[in-house]
Amino acid sequence: SGFVDEVLRLQAEAAGVREIIHKAYAVEELCEAVVRLAQDLETKSRGSESAASIPSASVPSAEANTPLASDAALIDWTAFSAHYDKRPEFEVKLLNLVLKSHADTAKELRSAAQSNDLSRMAFLAHFAKGMAGHLCTERIHELANVAERAARAGEEDAPQKARDLAAKVERLLDEVSVRLADFRPGGGLSDNTSVD
Repeated sequence: SGFVDEVLRLQAEAAGVREIIHKAYAVEELCEAVVRLAQDLETKSRGSESAASIPSASVPSAEANTPLASDAALIDWTAFSAHYDKRPEFEVKLLNLVLKSHADTAKELRSAAQSNDLSRMAFLAHFAKGMAGHLCTERIHELANVAERAARAGEEDAPQKARDLAAKVERLLDEVSVRLADFRPGGGLSDNTSVD
C-alpha cells in the first residue's frame, strides 16, 4: 500500500490482513514477509494436527442449542477473541471503531425506511453486514444480507426489514459497549486505545 492510516490498518487487520508493506519497498522486505507468513502457516498447521490427534469429549456449542430468542447474545465473544488471536489491545481498538462508525446506523436505517429510500437502505444494510463480519456474528450478518437484498430488489417489506435490522444493530452496539467495559480499570485494559 502507498498510504495506510490507523483506521485503514484496523480495517485491514479485521479483514484478515497479517502484514502491511508500504510502498516503495525493497524486494528483500517483501520476500522476508512472505517467508514469515509461510512459517506462521506451517506452525499453525502443525499445531492443528497435534490438537486433532488428542481425543476429546464432544461438547455441543451453546449457539447450537439456543433458540434465536430476543434476549440471546448476538456476539460469541470467545469466537471473536479467537478470531483475532486473542489480542486484547486490538480488540479494544476495533470495538471502539465499531461504536464510532456505527453510532448513527440504526437511526439512519429507520429514517431510510420511513422515506422508503431503497438505495439508502441497501447501502446501510451492506455497511451493517460488514460490521457483523468483523464481529463474527452470523445472525446479524444474515439479517443484514436479507435486508440488503430486499432493498435492492425493491421488495414491499424492505422498510420493515430495515427497521428489524436497526433494532438488532442497537442491541449489537449495546453488547459491544458492555464488552468494552470489561477492558476498563477493574476489568482489564483501560479505554485509552480508542481510535480518534
